[in-house]
Amino acid sequence: MNMPEQFKEMSKENVEATMRFAQIYMSSAEKLLKLQLDAAKTALFDQAEHTKAFMDAKDAEQLVTLRTKHAESNIATALDYSSSVYDIASETQKAVSALLEQQLTSINKAATQRMEGAVKGVPMGNEMAVAALKNTMAATAAAVDSMTKAAKQVAEFADVSVRAASAAAEQAKKKVTKSTTSASKKS
Repeated sequence: MNMPEQFKEMSKENVEATMRFAQIYMSSAEKLLKLQLDAAKTALFDQAEHTKAFMDAKDAEQLVTLRTKHAESNIATALDYSSSVYDIASETQKAVSALLEQQLTSINKAATQRMEGAVKGVPMGNEMAVAALKNTMAATAAAVDSMTKAAKQVAEFADVSVRAASAAAEQAKKKVTKSTTSASKKS
């Protein structure tokens, strides 16, 4: 394959990769927008229902109970919303990482092929320079592979940490709910 054909093929691959990136980000934006609209609609409806319930309260004890239920509902909604946003972001990050990994692999393969083609034209007696070039390419490929693995580990650690924090927040919400419910009953 001559140089113009290689350039044309590389440009075509880059356009395709750019389109895949755009599709991933547009899909993520659509999901986030839908989530936000659904959350706004639900919040508006819930607030109207809570307001009606407050207005129908017969005494102070009923108001305290309603306020507690309203607070619990808001906490649960906020936790669910946060979890949904995190899931969308995590899904997007995984898709982008996979695409980047694919691109890096493709770039590394193309660079190796070009280097192999260039080595064929090297005059006899330059074996040391060719070996050094091959070692450099191998070391670069290994470094890229190590960075990719490290990035995956960091992403996995972050995912586990966020999920653990979400579980802890859910447990804290349950404890608060239990304590406010028992405090309301004592009043």
